[in-house]
Amino acid sequence: MGDLLFTPGKNMSRKNRKKEKKETAPGIPKDPFLPGPVMTGLIVVSALCYLAGDMLDMRSLIYVFKPMTMVLIIAMAWQRTPAISELYKSALILALVCSLLGDVFLMFQKSDQIWFLSGMASFFLAHVLFATAFTFQKPPATFTWYAYPILIYGSAILALVFPHLGSLRVPVLLYMGALSLMACQAINRWKASPGVNTELAAYAAMLFVISDSLLALNKFYAPFSGASLAIMGTYFLSQYLFAKSV
Repeated sequence: MGDLLFTPGKNMSRKNRKKEKKETAPGIPKDPFLPGPVMTGLIVVSALCYLAGDMLDMRSLIYVFKPMTMVLIIAMAWQRTPAISELYKSALILALVCSLLGDVFLMFQKSDQIWFLSGMASFFLAHVLFATAFTFQKPPATFTWYAYPILIYGSAILALVFPHLGSLRVPVLLYMGALSLMACQAINRWKASPGVNTELAAYAAMLFVISDSLLALNKFYAPFSGASLAIMGTYFLSQYLFAKSV
């Protein structure tokens, strides 16, 4: 009889504990300030404003909405509860901040080559941080054959642009190495620990490789129409998926 009298209390206690665990369970993405769809909408609008400014050659739109898009992406990553680890979130946000700095530097590259080199250095650091986020997790991300296409593709792009690089050969070679390492580690992490978050990061890394390869071909090999739309479209999508992978 005593057990029966206290059964409801025990059941309620168990329910409360289950509810508390469910509410505080790690790995469940949350958007505490702005709902995910609202953030996504703001990012899309900002990116479209930048692309419109680029097509219409309206520098004011470019100077405002190129960094604004990245600021919104960083905010989205920052407000999410990490599904992988705190280290992953911290390294990834720092990488996105470096990408933002690179974007700002590249807006002034036409005035002086130092801005292009500064942008490249910022993105180099971003790739190192991305690779750090993918590498220092459990289980270890060992090299898989899935990463070979990235190495082959990167080598082919480098072979095309290398004769046209002049004094930029060493910086571009180092940059391509960091980019390839980042993408390979993203794919290796996905295969070592399959899941939605690691898959998003792998797709983001591959889009970043595509974006940078298009930029290299357009700048150093053969300019093509619609280059900015293709480069920045894949770039913004890449950064967005990185943020969603937190």
